[in-house]
Amino acid sequence: MYVYDELHFNNINCAQHHTKPPERYSEGSLVKKLEELGIGRPSTYASILKVLQDRKYLMIKSQMLYPNFRGRLVCYMCLPST
Repeated sequence: MYVYDELHFNNINCAQHHTKPPERYSEGSLVKKLEELGIGRPSTYASILKVLQDRKYLMIKSQMLYPNFRGRLVCYMCLPST
């Protein structure tokens, strides 16, 4: 290929595609993820969730967990700086 060579496009497909974000955690799915990661023990999962709520890191709406501003801020501060 050289400068000013003609390019021929034969089969171009212009289709719109939307992606979906991952589903929010419920209490049960968060406990399952904690188990997979080896965080905590079965006796401490309830207290972990209570601490997250008491410190206002997250809130529960219709059985789904939503991060509050404080929770997002803590996650942002824990990311490695680039």
